[in-house]
Amino acid sequence: MPELLSRDDWRRLERLVLASRAAAASPLPGRRVGAHRGYSVEFHDYRPYEPGDDPRDIDWTLYGRLDRLFLRLFRAESELTVHVLVDASASMGTGRDSKLAFASKVAAALAYVVAANQERVGLAVFAGDLRQVIAPGRGRVHAGRIVRALGALEAGGASDFNRSLRQYANLPNHRGLAIVITDAFAPAGIEEGLAYLVYRGFEVMLLHVLADEELAPVLHEPVELVDVESGGAPIAADAATVAAYRKELDAFIRGLEGFCAPRRILYLRASSSSTFDEFAAQAMRGGIWEPR
Repeated sequence: MPELLSRDDWRRLERLVLASRAAAASPLPGRRVGAHRGYSVEFHDYRPYEPGDDPRDIDWTLYGRLDRLFLRLFRAESELTVHVLVDASASMGTGRDSKLAFASKVAAALAYVVAANQERVGLAVFAGDLRQVIAPGRGRVHAGRIVRALGALEAGGASDFNRSLRQYANLPNHRGLAIVITDAFAPAGIEEGLAYLVYRGFEVMLLHVLADEELAPVLHEPVELVDVESGGAPIAADAATVAAYRKELDAFIRGLEGFCAPRRILYLRASSSSTFDEFAAQAMRGGIWEPR
């Protein structure tokens, strides 16, 4: 795997599994135990073997007869499809600790956790619209392709969050868990796009990434601020501006939390300066993943 994370980090990720309601509701056979079907494990069907599948589930008797590899599927297991959607607009490139660099590490970790559990994972990168899409697939080779794409991301362009998420939701993908990683700075807001994912049958998690300078800005003297996406006229900012901004940011965050809660969208906020260990622990507490 490319080194967005350390080798120790990759190894620790193998001991995790994503926490998801979508898996319990999925009718598709796969690797995850679906509690809604009871505790018995009954043979259900076969499907062709794909690279990355557990060879222990290959039916070797069938291979001897057909000279093709098939996996045995069981009724007590269901498959989760995970869609990782990363905002790569220009604002994501800001911060002493780049928000996009942090988002890329988190997205890579999520893809690897899914691959290690032999479930499907896909990637979409967006700004004004969808910039790159890797359709959901299974296996560590597929996850490696996603990690390499994440390692090459560059921030740029204005954000049209709602349009991008509508485009993705209308693609012919399996529904499942959509994990959206963004700073949520979009002129038209992000609520419409999140609501459309829910409407289209996705379970949604929102990872809200902000830089330390955005969470707790400090100005020692008046400055001029320029919008990195719109390139509009500079705005003069001083201590009073910072105080007003902090109130607006608190209201903005509370508004996002209030929007997500009734729609069962899991909301988690993180600082781009967080170490991977700090984020891993926060994600565990926040219900993104759990030990397997």
